Amino acid sequence: MIAVIARPDNAKIYSAPAGRKVRRGDSPGGDAGSRHDEVPTVESGDMAVQVLTPRSVIPGMYAARYRLAPSGSGVRPAQHEGHDWLYVLSGRLRVEFEQDSVTLAAGDSASFSSSVAHRLVAPEEPAEFLAVGATLLSDGTSA
Repeated sequence: MIAVIARPDNAKIYSAPAGRKVRRGDSPGGDAGSRHDEVPTVESGDMAVQVLTPRSVIPGMYAARYRLAPSGSGVRPAQHEGHDWLYVLSGRLRVEFEQDSVTLAAGDSASFSSSVAHRLVAPEEPAEFLAVGATLLSDGTSA
């Protein structure tokens, strides 16, 4: 199976361990937090992206927020080492693989090896989604 789809329980996503105060700067890289209004949005064609975690914070890993306009062509096919995880914030997002595809709605997520060629399409309306990716090293650990 290429993609794993889940509808997570939002109460579990947003809950922190009891008594734990989460502060900006509580990340392994120090003050790596950022506010939505502090991160520039870069637009190119039918896509806009906000890089939420620069690769320099955790080498080999990224997190970004995307907005994809509906179009017949979608984003050009991509294929790279590592693993991708997508979470749809709004709209519908179709993830097309070489021999399969899956359409995700708001609240759905997909996880797949990015070594499989994949393309993202917003079939009917704009789609906003989060993407997290990790490049794997030759020993199987993430960079």
